[in-house]
Amino acid sequence: MTDLFESMTEHHAERLAIMQESGVENAEQLAAEDLHRCEINDVMLRYYPKKGDKAAEYFDKVEKSRGKPAADRLRDDVRAAWKQRRFEEAGQA
Repeated sequence: MTDLFESMTEHHAERLAIMQESGVENAEQLAAEDLHRCEINDVMLRYYPKKGDKAAEYFDKVEKSRGKPAADRLRDDVRAAWKQRRFEEAGQA
């Protein structure tokens, strides 16, 4: 399995370069937001619903790499996305 951190870093660099070459204003911010959305989706695809222990390990790795605020934001956003997905799958959307 590909190292998620490595693939996320590559994605961010490529997305940022495309945006900058295209003359997109706020390219850095937009690329970071895009990366965050992609990371949420990737964490959900890799770890949920049956690999919560592996997700916890990933969040710990994020905290060591990017700090507690980044890990907390990612954790909270993944939980919100998972809750929304469960809501939609139950036919509540």
